Amino acid sequence: MPMIAAIRRMLMIIQGGQLSAGEIAKFGATHDFRIALAGLLVHAGNVDGAFVDAEKRHVRRLLVDKLGISSTDASELMILVNHKNLQTQDMDELVAELAGKLGPEGRADFIDWLWQVVVADNVVTDEEAALVAAVAGKIGLDAQALAAIAARRRAASG
Repeated sequence: MPMIAAIRRMLMIIQGGQLSAGEIAKFGATHDFRIALAGLLVHAGNVDGAFVDAEKRHVRRLLVDKLGISSTDASELMILVNHKNLQTQDMDELVAELAGKLGPEGRADFIDWLWQVVVADNVVTDEEAALVAAVAGKIGLDAQALAAIAARRRAASG
């Protein structure tokens, strides 16, 4: 199944509530956990209600450069996820998918990517910081590693 078809299917399932949480998690694991990564990156850019151009550019770059998603699919994914306001249950399902797939280095890298997105506009809101901290905790990244990543990204953003 092409990436964008899998993304559309995942979003349709979440929006329609057609499958249980376990079935949604199984869908993601069976197809491509990059969908979960992508969904969380887009959500991080939009969690404060202002998905600005700088955040969009960072998300698109990460989707293409780090996840290997085509530029066309990345753009369409961003539009689809941006129009879907992910709820707590949706987030928990995406994070659970990641926790089982990422090793320690992958977890730190992903939290770094989230921080890149939230600092892209040079403003880190409480909602953005809370989202990154919640995701880090749920995927098993310790507080010390999270603090180091946050400090590095805040310093780099100026």
